[in-house]
This record gives sequence, C-alpha cells and structure tokens, in this order.
Amino acid sequence: MIRAFWKSKLAVGAVMVVCLGLAVAVWLRDREYPVYIPAIASLLLLGIGYFAGRLLGNLVAGTQNTRCLGLLHLDLDPQAFLAEYKQIPRRLNPNSRDFPIASACLADGYAAAGEFDQAIETLCGAFRNVKKGDQALRALYYNNLCGYALSKEDLVLARQAEQKLEQIVKDCRDSKPALSENMALNLRIHQNRRVCLEGGRVETSWLEEQLPQSTYRMRRLDLLQLLAMWCLRSGKKQAAQDYLLRLRQEAGKTWYGSWAAERQLASDEPRS
Repeated sequence: MIRAFWKSKLAVGAVMVVCLGLAVAVWLRDREYPVYIPAIASLLLLGIGYFAGRLLGNLVAGTQNTRCLGLLHLDLDPQAFLAEYKQIPRRLNPNSRDFPIASACLADGYAAAGEFDQAIETLCGAFRNVKKGDQALRALYYNNLCGYALSKEDLVLARQAEQKLEQIVKDCRDSKPALSENMALNLRIHQNRRVCLEGGRVETSWLEEQLPQSTYRMRRLDLLQLLAMWCLRSGKKQAAQDYLLRLRQEAGKTWYGSWAAERQLASDEPRS
C-alpha cells in the first residue's frame, strides 16, 4: 500500500535520503582505508535504509488507509470516503494482493452511497486476476457481491454469489475455521435478506439477537434494514416504524437513511 499514499512514499524517500547521506559520510571518513571497507559499510547502510524505509512506509500507509476507512465505517460518510479513496486502487499494482482489497473497500463506499451498479463493476473488475486458491479473497469477493446484489434486489446474481460463498464456508471449515465462521454468519444474514425479498419468513429472533453483538456499523444497518423490511411486508406497522426510526438515526450519510425515510413517509400516507 506504500505507493497509494504520498505520505508513505515521502516516508520511504526520507529514510533513503538519510541513509544515502550516511553512506557518503562513511566514504569521506574512511577514505584512507582500503576501498572494500567503506563499500561494505555503505551497502549495509543502504540495505538497512531500504528495509527501514519499507517498514516505516507500510506503517504510514496503514495509518492513512485506516483514516480513510474511518470516514466510511465510523463517520458513515460515503461521499467523503469516495472523494479521498477513489484514486487509491489505481495507484496499486493490479497484480498485487493490495489491489483487490483496496478495490473492495472502494466498492463498499459506492454501495454505502447507494451506487450498487458501480460497486459491482468496481468489485468484479478488480478480482479477475485473483488466484482460485486464495480463499480469503474469494470469500471477500462473493460476500460483497452478494450484499450488493441484494441491495439492488438482483436475486439471480445474489443466489449465484450465495452458492459460491456457501461452498467456500464448507471448504474452509477445517483449514481456515475463523474465516469459515465469519463468512457463515454473513451468509446467514444474506440468506435471510434474500428470503425476505422473495416473500418468505425470516429468522427474526436470531436477527434481533445479532443487533447488540454487531460492533461493525454497516452490518448493524443491514440488520435494521432487514428487520424493518420484514415488518413492513408482514403488516407490523408499529414495529416497522420503530426499526425505520432507528435506521434513520444510525444511518449517517449512507443510503440507508433515505431508504428508511421513504418507507416512513409511505407508511404514514393515509389510505383513500
């Protein structure tokens, strides 16, 4: 991620300049010694500088990346996030692992703003070169794709992604149990959301249990939206109003707020 942020590139450059200056100083100080002595010392300094610069650059890049992600996941301000993060994936090597991860983060920003087609396009374009054996990245891809498809109510695409994610959960149960457990939870939420859109019955008790356990704010918004949707479709007007109100209060500047507001207005309209 170093090349994605100017501060991280600056940090690497500063360390290398310092080490280069020290190498020059070594040559000046040891000019009376055999040439191999300052040469070895200079190579050691430059090697240390390279690794130290990379380490510092990665730390700075990680800090900058976390700051940007905070705009989306803590401040719930997708437009501010997109303004800062839109160029990040383009600065990365498309064959690196950082590229699809950063692109998935960008796609989350588009989805949080309600731009689901752009989210899907961003996600799919970045994951074309991901190795089939990289289960973590494949899980990220199908989990996000399923979520975006459900948000735009594309049930065909959602089912396809859901089936792929379900297979990954099974394949990773022994080799990567933490990944499998996390994706199994996401999969269950996706399945309930799809069932609700199809007119079926959702696991309301289980979904309500997940709400206080969801420290991840986007997941909490998903749960509130799903419960509100279920109540609206079941004719539970008061419960729906409660969930819609909570959703509006917690939505920040994401699309969930406008979604909830539209349904509150629609449910309040007097019947003729």
